[in-house]
Amino acid sequence: TNMTSSYNEYHNLGRAKVQNIRQINKSFCQNESRTVSEFREKFESDEETSLNFLEDTSVCKEEKLDMLRIIVDSRKNVSILNMLDRMEQRDGGMEQILAYKKAVLWTTLNNDPDTLGSILDWGTEKQEIQNSIKSSESIEDDPIILCSLENNKSCLGLLYNAGYRITLAQEDEEIISTVLEHSIIYANNIQIKYHSENLKHDPEELLISAKKKLYDRRQIFDPIERFLRFQAHTNPTYTAVAFVGNENEMKRNPQIMRTLDPIRRSFAISEYAKELSSQFPDNCEGYLKIRSKCDEFTKQVLEHCNSNDDVKKLLDSCPSDVASERTNLHMALWQEHKDFVSHAFFQQYKWDKMTMDIKWDSYNLLKKMKIFLFSICLFPCYPFVVLLDSLFRESNILFISPEKLQMSESRRNISNDIEMEKSPNGQNLEDNIEMEETQNGQHLVDNIEIEESPNGESSEDKLCESEPFAFFRKSMHTPIYRMFVSQVLDVIFFISLFLHINDAHDGMSTLDNSYYPTIVAFIFATNHLFENIVDINRLGWCFLSSVWSIYSLLTNLLLCIGGLTAWISYQVEMEDVNRANLGGNHHLNIAMTMVALGASMSFFRITRVLLLHRKIGPVVICIIEIMKDVLYVSIIFLIIYFAFSAGVWSMFKPFQGCNLNESQYCLSEKRLIQNQTYPGILSLLFWKVFDGDFSDASILVNATRSEDGDITGGAISHGFSHQIGLAFLAGYQGLTVIILINVLIAMMNSTYSKIWENSDKEWKYSKSFYQVQFFRPRETFPPPFRWIYYFANGMRKIKMCKKSCPDNEEDNTNQSKDYIQLMLRLVKTKVNSEEENSIDDKFKNLKIDIFEKIEEMKKTFSK
Repeated sequence: TNMTSSYNEYHNLGRAKVQNIRQINKSFCQNESRTVSEFREKFESDEETSLNFLEDTSVCKEEKLDMLRIIVDSRKNVSILNMLDRMEQRDGGMEQILAYKKAVLWTTLNNDPDTLGSILDWGTEKQEIQNSIKSSESIEDDPIILCSLENNKSCLGLLYNAGYRITLAQEDEEIISTVLEHSIIYANNIQIKYHSENLKHDPEELLISAKKKLYDRRQIFDPIERFLRFQAHTNPTYTAVAFVGNENEMKRNPQIMRTLDPIRRSFAISEYAKELSSQFPDNCEGYLKIRSKCDEFTKQVLEHCNSNDDVKKLLDSCPSDVASERTNLHMALWQEHKDFVSHAFFQQYKWDKMTMDIKWDSYNLLKKMKIFLFSICLFPCYPFVVLLDSLFRESNILFISPEKLQMSESRRNISNDIEMEKSPNGQNLEDNIEMEETQNGQHLVDNIEIEESPNGESSEDKLCESEPFAFFRKSMHTPIYRMFVSQVLDVIFFISLFLHINDAHDGMSTLDNSYYPTIVAFIFATNHLFENIVDINRLGWCFLSSVWSIYSLLTNLLLCIGGLTAWISYQVEMEDVNRANLGGNHHLNIAMTMVALGASMSFFRITRVLLLHRKIGPVVICIIEIMKDVLYVSIIFLIIYFAFSAGVWSMFKPFQGCNLNESQYCLSEKRLIQNQTYPGILSLLFWKVFDGDFSDASILVNATRSEDGDITGGAISHGFSHQIGLAFLAGYQGLTVIILINVLIAMMNSTYSKIWENSDKEWKYSKSFYQVQFFRPRETFPPPFRWIYYFANGMRKIKMCKKSCPDNEEDNTNQSKDYIQLMLRLVKTKVNSEEENSIDDKFKNLKIDIFEKIEEMKKTFSK
């Protein structure tokens, strides 16, 4: 098989493999022995007596298998089982195991779930057969791999329930298992480390070890077989079957949900397929197709949610022992699952969580401005409230939302009320309540309604904290308020930076007008840089998953290093320094150049806010993507640039600096003469791309120079070396101006068209990536006020060390069980809908076939 084939060939590679195996298994009919032919005739006339051929000792094992194949093709279940039983009686069970495997394989290839179910049921009663069911080393003999490659849904479920499994290459299995068990995130082909507590091994070390094995041993495995196994294992149908098939085990042990979760497993496989596409370039398109199928599967699962509560459970789910920023929502964003993120259900839940109880979309402009001003005026009160909470309360106002606080308080009060009550059998009533579940899978304790007291007040009011702290807690946990505050602080930073740049004296002296704005801008820049460093330590390589994160880091580095160096230089000089009197390489001028670059990059960062706009956002995305094309073409341009500059300098250096009266030949192009030395040629060739050409350049013989320096007279030289020099100039102009620039324009048009066709998806993803960052509690205090968050977090950790949190463990357990119930319902619904569509398609095709047969018969009779 040619693994450098087209995209469609990769898409059909699995099914083509199955068709090839099917033809190989049917080829025995053309070369069957005389005994087998006699058996065929006998079986067609008398099924019962035909099995007596098995009693003939002269019949070899291959002939018996051919006979079994004839019976399997007849799809007569009773005859198949009788033959399997007789083979056991005669051969002591050894050939019976082989016959059973072949019968399962052939029935799978025949796409006959009824016969396959009968054979598998017969095999479950044989312990020796069950012990022999293992994944075959050969794809040709593994029925579940062939079934998955052909996407045979009916037979796939039967084989999985009978104990058949699809095994991957060892390295692939290790990497996927490590990613799922430790919730490691891949992003842009870079492994991401998250620090997880109570792990015997560092997840990153496990992942690096597995990836090293993959790199060292990838040439040992047949790339085609590796791809086919991976394609079969990552089939969304197989993922769904494996998940539903372990329903009882997940209910007994919810921890195995970590590796079976179809959403997180599809995310992990999708990212790993993306990495394999770069490691195995011959199979690149095939692995990218697998990634696309996994993304489509997760999107379809999300589509089957019936309510916003279902969407909340699905997106907010994460293993109980990992950070809260590794929910399905965050995984989808960091791994760039744009189809999943751009789905209407995801967007609606994200916006509801962003605005909380604020009906932002239904408000007019005046109402929106009032809310905006309210959030800004409320922010100065936050530090005092947090300090009071950290010193005199539980220090949780920043970390526990009103919803979680209400749920925790409700559970605690209910537990206290029923603690001493006993059920008739002597068990605690609480234990009985926790064991009972409602029909929708939620625990009864979650569904207990809040009773009203005689005076009309609900018990919810009694469970909540004091009204002032409840008000501030709700405000602090409203992400849209956090976004407003952050944007206002950015405006203050930009104004301070502009005042600093606008001051002719750089604002480094207390006598300068912009001295205090300069201090404010430097404080903002240093705090932003500190946050970048904290994010790198907290997220590891995931910090590089966003272009804006890298951009922010470079911007803040330039501002801080340049500003600090400039301030030190002014302090050392101890006088009013005029930078115009300093050289270009002076440390002060270099420092202010870095500040200028950082300021320009800071102002360009305003475009990120424009991503929120429905019309301007896609334009910003297109510009960013087009800049990548410019980068790729620039690499090629640099090669051409230096290659031709070396040739041009080598050819024309004899004519630079020579006296016209002493040389017979000279250059007619002034700029070639004026730009002397090799750096001068480099400068000339670079700016020629943007302005002018070399059409007037030539080598003249016996020319004269006027007093103004103009060259007159002389004839054009047609010497070989002289014309080759001019050919260098023409080739450079042709490659850069005509070919390279037009290629860049074509690439930009292609990128723009591609992005614009998916503008809605790209815009929703970029907007979501920007907005979700405000879900974090730390964003309540943007820089330079982030130190308040760190103080509150430190106080909380000190207080948390003094007490345990059994309620959190109970909540996590209940959420895990609810999530399992939800995923089972969603996956089953998806599988059932696909089966219904498949049946409808079969009936439709059958009607078409019958209609065509009728038309053919009409034509025959008419003749």
